[in-house]
Amino acid sequence: MSYLVDRLRTCWRRIDPLSIYSEVVPITGKQTVVMTEASALIAEAAAEIERLESELGKKDPWVVANASDLEPRFRTIEHGLCPIWTRDPVEALQFARRRDAELFAAEDEDAWLIMQVPK
Repeated sequence: MSYLVDRLRTCWRRIDPLSIYSEVVPITGKQTVVMTEASALIAEAAAEIERLESELGKKDPWVVANASDLEPRFRTIEHGLCPIWTRDPVEALQFARRRDAELFAAEDEDAWLIMQVPK
């Protein structure tokens, strides 16, 4: 999401370069109102993306597990491409969204469970 924030800020600078640093807008008349509103909307969108990005980082991650019994094992990747099971949830692949974990586990017949683990 940081990429989106950077792109929004770039657009904001192109629309109204002086509004970032002062209240002065270099366009007069009706265009001033439109450009100021556009800048405000882009700034608001960038702030919302930063807030959501922060929230995702605070939530417990989703992991792919093979059972919910006494000793669940969690899916991780070894040597870059080889999926293996580990007993340590900290070593597991961690997903910010449940849907991402479900998509990762879709073709894995041993992946029986998608669960959240405390950080």
